[in-house]
Amino acid sequence: MYGDVIDEQLKKGIIEEVDKRITRAGLIHYIPHHAVVTPTKSTTKLRIVYDASARAKQSDRSLNENLYRGPVMLHDLCGMLMRFRLHKIALVADIEKAFLQIGLQPIDRDVTRFLWIKDFNKPVTEKDNITEYRFCRVPFGVISSPFLLGATVEYHLESFGTQIAEKIKNDIYVDNLVTGTETISEAINMYQEGKSMFDEISMNLPEWITNDEQFNAFIQNKDRANHRVMKVLGHNWDTETDELSIKSSVMVQDTEMKETKRSVLKTVASIFDPLGSYSPTILQAKAYSCCVYLHQENSCGTKAELIFAKARLAPVKKLTIPKLELMAVLIGVRCLQFVIKQLRLDLDQYFLWTDSQCVLHWIRSKKDIGIHQKQSNRNQHTHKDITFGYVTTSENPAGVASRGVNIDTLQNSDIWWHGPKWLSLVKSEWPHSDCGE
Repeated sequence: MYGDVIDEQLKKGIIEEVDKRITRAGLIHYIPHHAVVTPTKSTTKLRIVYDASARAKQSDRSLNENLYRGPVMLHDLCGMLMRFRLHKIALVADIEKAFLQIGLQPIDRDVTRFLWIKDFNKPVTEKDNITEYRFCRVPFGVISSPFLLGATVEYHLESFGTQIAEKIKNDIYVDNLVTGTETISEAINMYQEGKSMFDEISMNLPEWITNDEQFNAFIQNKDRANHRVMKVLGHNWDTETDELSIKSSVMVQDTEMKETKRSVLKTVASIFDPLGSYSPTILQAKAYSCCVYLHQENSCGTKAELIFAKARLAPVKKLTIPKLELMAVLIGVRCLQFVIKQLRLDLDQYFLWTDSQCVLHWIRSKKDIGIHQKQSNRNQHTHKDITFGYVTTSENPAGVASRGVNIDTLQNSDIWWHGPKWLSLVKSEWPHSDCGE
């Protein structure tokens, strides 16, 4: 299987055998490599990873340490996940062997050499049993690869100047297309035009999958992913139920192992939850938090959905409860501005509620107050489009994250996923929250 990949790359001109008869000037470097097997992938089950960060000895510099990384061209992952949830028809696709489609100049190829054994049944020490190859394309594992891929794809898509090309450009994360449309016809156009645009640069765009059965039937068999549950930006997406979930962390089951600060932090760090949906179960107690909801009203009714949350541990240096609540409002303002920027929607109004009347009076006060409050107020007053209000503690969903709950309680917590009951009513029926200004 490993050898089949090497043979295929040689046949397609991705790599070439080094001609030892030619004397070459310049740098020569050899990259170690290993295989990564992903059985769930229908296209590339075995991927060869080249370790360009490896050193022959500690005093040497690796290839990656001698390369310019380039600017980060990745879109914000949280923003992409939030926008992905907005579409009626969600679409996911994958650029096949994306990095290996970017050409490498002949003058640079000798620093991407690697060794390969012709026959594993023969001794490795036999001279004729070792072949030297070098890359003709940008190898996966080189520090500049993400920039080179991103710059190439963006430049190509911008050359079309169409709405679909612009949308695809904004919804690509490395080699993953995570996007969506509102109608079947829009989805079909994106599929057909997307395939055509990438075909022009010899890139295949397979692994299409959607939550819509009608569009799923339209996708050609060679382009359709054959899995109900797909991995989308580190999350599991069930295309039938149209639900996103996070991967559960691997817990050590050894009963003799004592819980330590290191083991707890390791477990917490292993949980990938960028939207903060499960923050009440990750940081339990001694936290301050905020949560952001999208309230929607139309002729069909009203609803409110959690779209982003953030929880932080209280500082080691003890602060008063009002000051912690002020810090919660501060991160609330920042999170609200972040969500507004990332959603790219025409929103009517922005509201921020706190269950601290003391904090509300601080925000509205014109009197001389402490430096801590001044710094927070300065940040909040720069966003005068936000309406601040009061909510009772029992109706404050941020309290769920501050106190912490177990996973079973969180799954059934309506106030966490949808906010207080009145938030799902029309705005005219919301309770008065002026807090005696």
